[in-house]
Amino acid sequence: MKRWISFSVYFLLKIPSFIYLGVVGAAITYCVTPATRRGNLGSVAISSEINEAQGFFVEFLLTALLMFTVLASTSKDHGRKDFGYANGLAIGISIVVAHLVGIPYTGACINPARAVGPAFVINFWPTHYWLYWIGPILGAIFASLLYRFIFSIEDETTYEINEKETKNKNTSQRHLQDEVVVEMT
Repeated sequence: MKRWISFSVYFLLKIPSFIYLGVVGAAITYCVTPATRRGNLGSVAISSEINEAQGFFVEFLLTALLMFTVLASTSKDHGRKDFGYANGLAIGISIVVAHLVGIPYTGACINPARAVGPAFVINFWPTHYWLYWIGPILGAIFASLLYRFIFSIEDETTYEINEKETKNKNTSQRHLQDEVVVEMT
């Protein structure tokens, strides 16, 4: 229970800072870009070829793709090994694919905080702005649940292995602490 509380507090503190930094970044971009080149300052908008529901599903699916890739490439489920650069490469490729697919339709926001900065600085709040918040949030939740309950089902042996590793780690830490205390006396 403590873990969920600390996790919730962490994100309740982080989300406003991400939004603030998005606004600061857009403001800096606005200041250093010549007036003739500013355009919409990277503000996202859906294409005239699709409606809001289609834009919602584009953002939902692209964010779900990114979130699933992050979870699958960084988790240590079932004793999976870390391949170093390959994890970051997988995440980077999923971002590139999401942008190549999504930019023509919705601007490929896939991050609610990224949508706020330019919209706030140039005061551009289209009626379909909600899809840049609801789509990515629900897409990330969907991917998390899909990964947790479909692709990352752990059996009893996994729990036993994790318990043994935790006990061994705690025991070795206690031994190191005891050695330090003995050396200091």
